Amino acid sequence: MARKPVLPPPPPANGRTVRAPISDVRDRFAATGRSPGDTARTAAFIQGKIDMIKSDDRMSNEAKRKAIAGLTSRR
Repeated sequence: MARKPVLPPPPPANGRTVRAPISDVRDRFAATGRSPGDTARTAAFIQGKIDMIKSDDRMSNEAKRKAIAGLTSRR
């Protein structure tokens, strides 16, 4: 993946100049990856959406089946 150029920050709205160093920490955060907690929260969120679809009286059974299949593939 091509790295985007690091641009200087925009000037502050209050007109004061910031002299603090700015670091490119994208590599450090990219190396952390997803934690097991992230995976568990994602699974719980998707399950909540599936439960919501199942209880929707306005959706046909076919629409529910397709929606649930789409969400299940994201687990």
